[in-house]
Amino acid sequence: MNIFPPDKDIDVDAVLAGYLEEAKPCTYIKGEMRQDLRFKFQEKSGTIERAVVTEAAAESGMHYDGANSLFDSNCPSCKKCVSIRYPVADFKRSRTQQDAWNLIPGRRVSFTFGFKNQDQLNEHIGIAKTYYETRFPDHAAVLTAQQTLTAPFLLNGKLPLNVIEVRTADDQLVGGSINVETQSAMIGVLYYYDISLMHLQPGRQIIMTLLEQCRELGKDHLYVGPWNPVNSSLANKTQLRPYELYVDKQWHRFEQPVPNLKARGLTI
Repeated sequence: MNIFPPDKDIDVDAVLAGYLEEAKPCTYIKGEMRQDLRFKFQEKSGTIERAVVTEAAAESGMHYDGANSLFDSNCPSCKKCVSIRYPVADFKRSRTQQDAWNLIPGRRVSFTFGFKNQDQLNEHIGIAKTYYETRFPDHAAVLTAQQTLTAPFLLNGKLPLNVIEVRTADDQLVGGSINVETQSAMIGVLYYYDISLMHLQPGRQIIMTLLEQCRELGKDHLYVGPWNPVNSSLANKTQLRPYELYVDKQWHRFEQPVPNLKARGLTI
């Protein structure tokens, strides 16, 4: 399987087993069919091997999914979803984003590997359930919030997943994120927030917090999954800048809120 750039000296077959999933209705673009090329880690592969492969996969526009697999879009008719990442060192909050950041005075951020206890997990499940049901109703009908949040840990993956949460000064949970770390990057797996706190711009709060954590940890990039211009939840990811989109097997940097792909000779 030739899924990585030539400069990545990786024996893919020793670490991953790939297969094409069946096509199913897309939860991002209504009326389209989604089909992923999925790669599951071989049971014998170790932590270091998985970390190296995961980082290389992210650099190649692929996504990390839970504790034991990677996937890449292979949709039959639609090619609008591409990977997006933020170069951490270059990110600076705009005046509007700084105003949003200041909406939570005395913010509390915690960074842990896994959930600390059942109470914390239940609290996250509570806000994630409403978030999924409201923002992604088709997805929520298939997968409950409890399954979504516990499955990665129950799979006993060899790459530890971290939980980053944002709370108000009086300890109200604003939102959470589950991520995997590699040597030079942080890769987002799940995001969710309390939709009753939209006045605090919770989605933006989560991503800006992740960028601050990446800066503190010395990471080069924050990968935040797919982007496409049709789905508003995904399209809004370009409101934080600069950002890079993986198009035509290369990362392209943009500074404007709406990427002008045509000017670069790019199509999706």
